[in-house]
Amino acid sequence: MPKHHHVEENEIFALIERPESFLSLLIKEDENKEWAINEIANGGPKHKQIYSSLLLKRIEAMVKAVEKQTGNKFTVQKGIHLTSHKEEAEVPVPLILTAVKKQDQASVAEALAKAPAHEIIAFNSLLQAIEWSITALNKTSL
Repeated sequence: MPKHHHVEENEIFALIERPESFLSLLIKEDENKEWAINEIANGGPKHKQIYSSLLLKRIEAMVKAVEKQTGNKFTVQKGIHLTSHKEEAEVPVPLILTAVKKQDQASVAEALAKAPAHEIIAFNSLLQAIEWSITALNKTSL
């Protein structure tokens, strides 16, 4: 069995880049941006912090590739602003529910608002990038 190099959880962030540049595309207000970055970096258990950072960095790379391929610039799409019940804070990244029927979106949003802020930020950011990418790719294939 191969030996694994053991790295303390606190040292992991030295090995990966935080997703500050992608969150800067999504959030323009400095105070909200700092809060969101702090939530991703410090909210929840370490494994969620690491997964969120890795996913957001990779989705940023995907967005840049789609921008290059399509010539479309990434833009934040309008959506539902959730207030995390746990932290009682409005999350500055809108929720995009394209895959949910219009009449069901409020119920889905209410259920998702029960998540901690760090999860709402990460998942809403991923949905923003995915939905924008689908739209950008569909425009160029016409």
